[in-house]
Amino acid sequence: MRDDTFTFERERVLEFCDLLIRERLHILWNCQTRANAVDEEMLLWMKRAGCECIQLGVESGSLRALRELDKNITPEQVRSAALAARKAGMNLSVYLISGVPGETEEDLADTFRILEYIKASDGQVSPFAYYPGTKQFERGAEKGVVRKDIFETERAEAFYVRNDPFVTKSTGKLLAKLTEVTERSRYRPRDFRSHKKTLGYCHTTNILAGGFYEEEGRFRSAELEYNEIIGMESDNPWGWLLLGGLYDASGYPGRADSCFERLGKLVPNHASVRKWRHHREGCAKSGAKKRRTG
Repeated sequence: MRDDTFTFERERVLEFCDLLIRERLHILWNCQTRANAVDEEMLLWMKRAGCECIQLGVESGSLRALRELDKNITPEQVRSAALAARKAGMNLSVYLISGVPGETEEDLADTFRILEYIKASDGQVSPFAYYPGTKQFERGAEKGVVRKDIFETERAEAFYVRNDPFVTKSTGKLLAKLTEVTERSRYRPRDFRSHKKTLGYCHTTNILAGGFYEEEGRFRSAELEYNEIIGMESDNPWGWLLLGGLYDASGYPGRADSCFERLGKLVPNHASVRKWRHHREGCAKSGAKKRRTG
Protein backbone atom coordinates (compact mmCIF):
# COMPACT_ATOMS: atom_id res chain seq x y z
CA MET A 1 0.00 0.00 0.00
CA ARG A 2 1.17 3.55 -0.61
CA ASP A 3 -0.36 6.71 0.77
CA ASP A 4 1.57 9.93 0.15
CA THR A 5 0.11 11.51 3.32
CA PHE A 6 -0.47 8.46 5.49
CA THR A 7 -1.03 10.31 8.77
CA PHE A 8 -3.52 12.86 7.45
CA GLU A 9 -6.39 11.30 9.43
CA ARG A 10 -5.09 10.82 12.96
CA GLU A 11 -7.82 8.49 14.24
CA ARG A 12 -7.45 6.23 11.21
CA VAL A 13 -3.72 5.91 11.89
CA LEU A 14 -4.26 5.01 15.54
CA GLU A 15 -6.90 2.44 14.57
CA PHE A 16 -4.58 1.00 11.92
CA CYS A 17 -1.77 0.63 14.47
CA ASP A 18 -4.11 -0.90 17.06
CA LEU A 19 -5.27 -3.50 14.55
CA LEU A 20 -1.73 -4.41 13.53
CA ILE A 21 -0.80 -4.95 17.16
CA ARG A 22 -3.96 -6.85 18.14
CA GLU A 23 -3.88 -9.07 15.04
CA ARG A 24 -0.17 -9.80 15.72
CA LEU A 25 0.83 -9.39 12.08
CA HIS A 26 4.43 -8.46 12.98
CA ILE A 27 5.17 -6.54 9.78
CA LEU A 28 7.78 -3.82 9.35
CA TRP A 29 6.66 -0.81 7.35
CA ASN A 30 7.37 2.81 6.53
CA CYS A 31 5.27 5.69 5.32
CA GLN A 32 5.29 9.12 3.72
CA THR A 33 3.65 12.13 5.29
CA ARG A 34 3.86 15.83 6.14
CA ALA A 35 5.63 17.48 9.06
CA ASN A 36 2.40 19.12 10.21
CA ALA A 37 0.44 15.86 10.20
CA VAL A 38 2.22 13.94 12.97
CA ASP A 39 2.54 14.18 16.73
CA GLU A 40 4.56 12.37 19.38
CA GLU A 41 1.80 10.02 20.57
CA MET A 42 0.97 8.98 17.01
CA LEU A 43 4.59 8.23 16.16
CA LEU A 44 5.07 6.16 19.31
CA TRP A 45 2.08 3.98 18.38
CA MET A 46 3.31 3.70 14.81
CA LYS A 47 6.69 2.47 16.05
CA ARG A 48 5.02 -0.09 18.33
CA ALA A 49 3.02 -1.29 15.32
CA GLY A 50 6.18 -1.87 13.28
CA CYS A 51 6.86 1.46 11.54
CA GLU A 52 10.64 1.68 11.29
CA CYS A 53 10.95 4.77 9.06
CA ILE A 54 8.99 7.90 8.32
CA GLN A 55 9.57 9.91 5.13
CA LEU A 56 8.95 13.65 5.32
CA GLY A 57 8.69 16.16 2.50
CA VAL A 58 10.93 18.78 4.10
CA GLU A 59 11.84 20.40 0.76
CA SER A 60 13.70 23.34 2.34
CA GLY A 61 14.69 24.86 5.65
CA SER A 62 13.87 28.32 4.35
CA LEU A 63 10.46 29.69 5.23
CA ARG A 64 10.57 31.88 2.11
CA ALA A 65 11.20 28.84 -0.11
CA LEU A 66 8.47 26.84 1.59
CA ARG A 67 6.02 29.65 0.92
CA GLU A 68 7.12 29.78 -2.71
CA LEU A 69 6.31 26.06 -2.92
CA ASP A 70 2.89 26.54 -1.26
CA LYS A 71 4.00 23.86 1.18
CA ASN A 72 1.97 25.22 4.13
CA ILE A 73 4.50 24.00 6.69
CA THR A 74 7.11 25.83 8.72
CA PRO A 75 10.70 24.92 9.65
CA GLU A 76 9.58 24.74 13.28
CA GLN A 77 7.01 22.05 12.39
CA VAL A 78 9.75 20.09 10.64
CA ARG A 79 11.95 20.30 13.73
CA SER A 80 9.09 19.20 15.97
CA ALA A 81 8.21 16.21 13.77
CA ALA A 82 11.86 15.13 13.55
CA LEU A 83 12.30 15.38 17.31
CA ALA A 84 9.22 13.20 17.88
CA ALA A 85 10.45 10.64 15.33
CA ARG A 86 13.84 10.37 17.01
CA LYS A 87 12.22 10.01 20.43
CA ALA A 88 10.22 7.07 19.05
CA GLY A 89 13.37 5.62 17.49
CA MET A 90 12.22 5.75 13.88
CA ASN A 91 14.58 6.32 11.02
CA LEU A 92 13.88 9.64 9.35
CA SER A 93 14.10 10.02 5.58
CA VAL A 94 13.71 13.47 4.01
CA TYR A 95 12.92 14.81 0.57
CA LEU A 96 14.60 18.07 -0.44
CA ILE A 97 14.08 20.32 -3.45
CA SER A 98 16.74 22.44 -5.13
CA GLY A 99 16.19 25.22 -7.65
CA VAL A 100 13.17 26.83 -6.04
CA PRO A 101 12.44 30.15 -7.82
CA GLY A 102 14.44 32.91 -6.16
CA GLU A 103 16.48 30.49 -4.05
CA THR A 104 19.67 32.05 -2.67
CA GLU A 105 22.73 31.04 -0.67
CA GLU A 106 20.90 32.25 2.42
CA ASP A 107 18.06 29.82 1.71
CA LEU A 108 20.60 27.01 1.33
CA ALA A 109 22.15 27.96 4.66
CA ASP A 110 18.72 27.67 6.29
CA THR A 111 18.36 24.16 4.84
CA PHE A 112 21.82 23.18 6.08
CA ARG A 113 20.90 24.33 9.58
CA ILE A 114 17.68 22.35 9.67
CA LEU A 115 19.45 19.23 8.39
CA GLU A 116 21.91 19.52 11.26
CA TYR A 117 19.02 19.75 13.71
CA ILE A 118 16.73 17.00 12.47
CA LYS A 119 19.50 14.37 11.98
CA ALA A 120 17.97 12.55 9.02
CA SER A 121 18.88 8.91 8.41
CA ASP A 122 18.81 9.33 4.65
CA GLY A 123 17.11 11.38 1.97
CA GLN A 124 16.82 12.54 -1.61
CA VAL A 125 17.49 15.82 -3.38
CA SER A 126 15.54 16.65 -6.54
CA PRO A 127 15.68 19.76 -8.75
CA PHE A 128 12.33 21.53 -8.82
CA ALA A 129 10.32 20.24 -11.79
CA TYR A 130 6.96 21.10 -13.31
CA TYR A 131 4.08 18.67 -13.03
CA PRO A 132 0.74 18.95 -14.83
CA GLY A 133 -2.04 20.49 -12.76
CA THR A 134 0.21 22.09 -10.14
CA LYS A 135 0.10 25.75 -9.17
CA GLN A 136 3.73 26.21 -10.15
CA PHE A 137 3.04 24.94 -13.67
CA GLU A 138 -0.04 27.12 -13.99
CA ARG A 139 1.94 30.16 -12.81
CA GLY A 140 4.77 29.41 -15.21
CA ALA A 141 2.36 29.00 -18.11
CA GLU A 142 0.59 32.28 -17.25
CA LYS A 143 3.91 34.14 -17.14
CA GLY A 144 5.05 32.54 -20.39
CA VAL A 145 8.13 30.90 -18.93
CA VAL A 146 6.84 27.43 -19.86
CA ARG A 147 4.53 26.39 -22.70
CA LYS A 148 1.07 25.18 -21.73
CA ASP A 149 1.35 22.18 -24.07
CA ILE A 150 4.87 21.15 -23.07
CA PHE A 151 3.78 17.78 -21.67
CA GLU A 152 1.96 16.92 -24.91
CA THR A 153 4.53 18.16 -27.38
CA GLU A 154 7.96 17.47 -25.88
CA ARG A 155 9.74 14.41 -24.56
CA ALA A 156 12.08 14.67 -21.60
CA GLU A 157 12.69 12.95 -18.30
CA ALA A 158 11.59 16.13 -16.52
CA PHE A 159 10.94 19.81 -17.20
CA TYR A 160 12.83 21.80 -14.59
CA VAL A 161 11.66 25.17 -13.33
CA ARG A 162 15.23 26.51 -13.35
CA ASN A 163 18.22 25.51 -15.48
CA ASP A 164 20.79 28.07 -14.34
CA PRO A 165 24.20 27.12 -12.83
CA PHE A 166 23.00 27.87 -9.30
CA VAL A 167 20.65 24.87 -9.43
CA THR A 168 23.46 22.44 -10.28
CA LYS A 169 25.66 23.92 -7.59
CA SER A 170 22.92 23.95 -4.92
CA THR A 171 21.91 20.35 -5.73
CA GLY A 172 25.49 19.21 -5.24
CA LYS A 173 25.82 21.13 -1.98
CA LEU A 174 22.58 19.70 -0.62
CA LEU A 175 23.59 16.15 -1.51
CA ALA A 176 26.98 16.60 0.15
CA LYS A 177 25.44 18.06 3.29
CA LEU A 178 22.79 15.35 3.46
CA THR A 179 25.46 12.65 3.15
CA GLU A 180 27.56 14.27 5.85
CA VAL A 181 24.64 14.56 8.26
CA THR A 182 23.25 11.06 7.72
CA GLU A 183 26.64 9.49 8.39
CA ARG A 184 26.65 11.18 11.81
CA SER A 185 23.00 10.54 12.62
CA ARG A 186 22.87 6.77 13.01
CA TYR A 187 21.27 5.53 16.20
CA ARG A 188 23.79 4.25 18.75
CA PRO A 189 23.45 1.90 21.74
CA ARG A 190 22.58 4.81 24.06
CA ASP A 191 19.77 5.75 21.64
CA PHE A 192 18.36 2.21 21.64
CA ARG A 193 18.39 2.22 25.45
CA SER A 194 16.49 5.50 25.40
CA HIS A 195 13.94 4.14 22.90
CA LYS A 196 13.32 1.10 25.09
CA LYS A 197 12.86 3.32 28.12
CA THR A 198 10.30 5.41 26.22
CA LEU A 199 8.38 2.59 24.53
CA GLY A 200 8.98 -0.44 26.69
CA TYR A 201 9.39 -3.66 24.72
CA CYS A 202 8.99 -3.07 20.98
CA HIS A 203 10.22 -5.62 18.45
CA THR A 204 10.92 -2.83 15.95
CA THR A 205 13.53 -1.38 18.31
CA ASN A 206 15.15 -4.80 18.75
CA ILE A 207 15.33 -5.30 15.00
CA LEU A 208 16.98 -1.92 14.42
CA ALA A 209 19.38 -2.40 17.32
CA GLY A 210 20.27 -5.93 16.22
CA GLY A 211 21.00 -4.73 12.70
CA PHE A 212 23.31 -2.04 14.06
CA TYR A 213 25.21 -4.54 16.21
CA GLU A 214 25.58 -6.97 13.31
CA GLU A 215 27.09 -4.23 11.15
CA GLU A 216 29.49 -3.45 13.99
CA GLY A 217 30.46 -7.13 14.33
CA ARG A 218 29.04 -7.33 17.85
CA PHE A 219 27.63 -10.84 17.67
CA ARG A 220 26.65 -11.20 21.32
CA SER A 221 24.78 -7.89 21.45
CA ALA A 222 22.81 -8.73 18.29
CA GLU A 223 22.02 -12.18 19.69
CA LEU A 224 20.62 -10.61 22.86
CA GLU A 225 18.34 -8.30 20.85
CA TYR A 226 16.89 -11.14 18.78
CA ASN A 227 16.56 -13.43 21.79
CA GLU A 228 14.55 -10.73 23.55
CA ILE A 229 12.02 -10.82 20.68
CA ILE A 230 11.73 -14.60 21.03
CA GLY A 231 11.43 -14.36 24.81
CA MET A 232 8.70 -11.75 24.67
CA GLU A 233 6.86 -13.03 21.58
CA SER A 234 7.60 -16.61 20.62
CA ASP A 235 5.14 -16.29 17.72
CA ASN A 236 6.99 -13.30 16.23
CA PRO A 237 8.83 -14.65 13.17
CA TRP A 238 11.34 -11.79 13.16
CA GLY A 239 13.19 -13.16 16.18
CA TRP A 240 13.65 -16.60 14.64
CA LEU A 241 14.47 -15.24 11.19
CA LEU A 242 17.13 -12.78 12.34
CA LEU A 243 18.63 -15.07 14.95
CA GLY A 244 18.83 -17.91 12.41
CA GLY A 245 20.55 -15.62 9.92
CA LEU A 246 22.97 -14.44 12.61
CA TYR A 247 23.89 -18.00 13.61
CA ASP A 248 24.23 -19.08 9.99
CA ALA A 249 26.57 -16.18 9.16
CA SER A 250 28.58 -16.75 12.33
CA GLY A 251 29.26 -20.44 11.79
CA TYR A 252 26.69 -22.06 14.07
CA PRO A 253 24.70 -24.26 11.64
CA GLY A 254 23.04 -26.33 14.36
CA ARG A 255 21.62 -23.27 16.09
CA ALA A 256 20.59 -21.81 12.73
CA ASP A 257 18.73 -25.02 11.85
CA SER A 258 16.78 -24.84 15.09
CA CYS A 259 15.74 -21.22 14.39
CA PHE A 260 14.71 -21.86 10.79
CA GLU A 261 12.73 -24.91 11.87
CA ARG A 262 10.74 -22.74 14.27
CA LEU A 263 10.37 -20.05 11.62
CA GLY A 264 9.01 -22.69 9.24
CA LYS A 265 6.19 -23.47 11.65
CA LEU A 266 5.20 -19.79 11.74
CA VAL A 267 5.75 -18.85 8.07
CA PRO A 268 6.02 -22.10 6.08
CA ASN A 269 6.57 -20.43 2.71
CA HIS A 270 9.08 -17.80 3.77
CA ALA A 271 11.99 -17.54 1.32
CA SER A 272 14.55 -18.20 4.07
CA VAL A 273 12.67 -21.33 5.13
CA ARG A 274 12.59 -22.65 1.56
CA LYS A 275 16.29 -21.96 1.20
CA TRP A 276 17.03 -23.71 4.50
CA ARG A 277 14.95 -26.77 3.52
CA HIS A 278 16.66 -26.94 0.13
CA HIS A 279 20.08 -26.78 1.79
CA ARG A 280 19.12 -29.43 4.35
CA GLU A 281 17.81 -31.76 1.63
CA GLY A 282 21.01 -31.22 -0.36
CA CYS A 283 23.13 -32.10 2.67
CA ALA A 284 21.04 -35.22 3.29
CA LYS A 285 21.47 -36.40 -0.31
CA SER A 286 25.20 -35.69 -0.20
CA GLY A 287 25.53 -37.70 3.02
CA ALA A 288 23.60 -40.62 1.56
CA LYS A 289 25.78 -40.63 -1.55
CA LYS A 290 28.96 -40.69 0.53
CA ARG A 291 27.66 -43.64 2.56
CA ARG A 292 26.86 -45.59 -0.64
CA THR A 293 30.22 -44.92 -2.27
CA GLY A 294 32.10 -45.44 0.97
